[in-house]
Parts: sequence; C-alpha cells; structure tokens
Amino acid sequence: MTSKYSPKQRRPAAAYILDQRKLLAFRERAGFTLAAVEELSRIPKSTLHDYEQGRVVPQLHQFKKLCEVYQLDVFEIMELLRFNFMEKRDLKSFRTACRDEGVTPAEALRDFMLVYAYHPD
Repeated sequence: MTSKYSPKQRRPAAAYILDQRKLLAFRERAGFTLAAVEELSRIPKSTLHDYEQGRVVPQLHQFKKLCEVYQLDVFEIMELLRFNFMEKRDLKSFRTACRDEGVTPAEALRDFMLVYAYHPD
C-alpha cells in the first residue's frame, strides 16, 4: 500500500497554484520580453517560460522577485495565486478609489488596518 505522502504521488499541476495566463499578462502589461525579465530578475528565460506555461511553480524568492519586477500590488498577487476573495467589480472600484485618492492599494489597506483593526492596549 502506498502512503499518502509517497514520493511517487503526483503533485498538483503548477497551473492549479499559479495562474500562468495572468503571469504572462502582467509581463506583457509591464512591456517586458523574457530577455528583459531575465536581466532584471536573474531568472533564466527558459525557467520564466516554464512558469508562463504552467510547467513549474516559482520558488518563493523567485516569485517575490517577479512581483517586484512587474510591480504587482497585493490584489494582483492574490489573483496570480488564484485567491479570489473579492468580486472583480468591487476590486476594480477599490483600485479606482485608490487612484483617485493618490494612494497605492497597499497604503489604503495599511490605513484601513490602522483605523479599523488596530487597537493598542
């Protein structure tokens, strides 16, 4: 009998964890070629291509570097990781409000947490 944790057990497809279409879209939105991302991130083009094809999931440090290179906000990172916790229209409204107020989504979330969730003793 094979253990549930057997090394022969297949891992879920990378595309299940990471939305490779969004990863490609974020790269294209930033206006980068694979070669440019390779230069900025020091991740080989072939590896970047594997990420975008859903064959491989980036290691955490590589994922963090790509998020920095593509200048992703917290919500885009959650979309990339397939965390859909908010309706798209609400997220669009939030981003529009942030832009109108001249703050980043991260700044808006920090301010929200300070006002509504932070209670010093």
